[in-house]
Amino acid sequence: MSDSEFPYGNDLNNPDSWVGFAYTKSQSWLIGYDSGASLILGAHTFLMFGRENLCACVASFYGAGLTAGYGMSNAAKRVERSGGQSTRIGQGGGASEQLKRIEDMKTAKDISDIPTAGDQYDSAEKIYRFLAAQQNGMSALKPFSINDLDYTMGWVSGASVDAAIGAGTYYLADARNLFKGATALNVKTEATLIGASLGSMIGFWRVKKWYSLWTELSRSKREEYPFQAYNVHPFFREWKSQEYTYQKQLDRIAEQDRIINSITKDMQVNPTKYGFPDSDYALQRSVEMTEKFYSGARSPDSNPFMPWVPMDKQHIFYEGR
Repeated sequence: MSDSEFPYGNDLNNPDSWVGFAYTKSQSWLIGYDSGASLILGAHTFLMFGRENLCACVASFYGAGLTAGYGMSNAAKRVERSGGQSTRIGQGGGASEQLKRIEDMKTAKDISDIPTAGDQYDSAEKIYRFLAAQQNGMSALKPFSINDLDYTMGWVSGASVDAAIGAGTYYLADARNLFKGATALNVKTEATLIGASLGSMIGFWRVKKWYSLWTELSRSKREEYPFQAYNVHPFFREWKSQEYTYQKQLDRIAEQDRIINSITKDMQVNPTKYGFPDSDYALQRSVEMTEKFYSGARSPDSNPFMPWVPMDKQHIFYEGR
C-alpha cells in the first residue's frame, strides 16, 4: 500500500486505529479565513478540515506586523462612519500609533471579545459546516497532518494592503513544503473589516485546537452511513456504522419481544380464539411456544407464533437475517 496515496499506509479495515488522529495525514483540505476572530499582534486565524483524515483545526499564523480583523458589527460600522481611516502603520507613528488606534476601537463593547480567536469553534462538525458552505478546497504539495502543520514556517498574503471594508476578501496562505498559495476565503458572510497593511507576512503556524469528526460521528446510532452527506473521501461516505447496525438489531429484537408478549397475553385472555380449551392450557402452550421460539434463534421458519403475527409486522422477524 503506497504511502503517497490514500490511505497513506493505513489499514482501511481498521479505521479506528488511524482516522481522526492529529498525526494522520491528508492531501485534500478545506480551508477558510476567520476574519472575525482576532485582534492580536501579527496573528491571523484559519480554519482547516482534512477530507482524508477527518481532522478539523483552528490554526493561527504568527508573524511581524499588526492586524485587526472582525465582522461588520455595529461597532465596526461606527468605525466606518467615523471616517474609515486606514490603519496602516504611519511613517511617523510606528507601532505605537497602530496600538493606540486599536485600543480606541476596543472601547466599543461588541469588539471587546475579539482576542478570543476561534473560541466559537468547539467541534469538528462546526468547523466543517463553516468551511463546507464555501467548498473552498486545496490539494497540498504532499499529504500532511495537523502535527506537521504546527510550528511550520510560511507566509500569509492579504488581498489588499490597505484596510478595506467589504465582503469577499481573501488571503493566500503558505506552509513550507506542505501547501502553497492556498486561497482562504472569509468564513463570515457579513461585510468585514480586513487586517491592515498585511502585504506578505512571513511567520509560523500554530494549531490552537483541533477536533475529530470521526470521533463525533462514527459511533452514530442514528445514521447508517454517517459521513454520506459530507464532502470527504469516498471511503468515508460509503463507510457503514456498526453502532447503527447493532442498534437496529437491538430495536428489532425488542419489537419482536413486544409482539410475542402481546400474543401470549391475548392467548390467556381469549384462549378459544387460538383453539385452546381454557386459560391454563393456553398458558402452558404459550410457555412451550416461547421456548421453541428462543431455542430456534428467533428464526421465522421455526417461529410457532407466526400464524398470529400481523402481516404488516412479519417483516420484523425476517430483517437482519
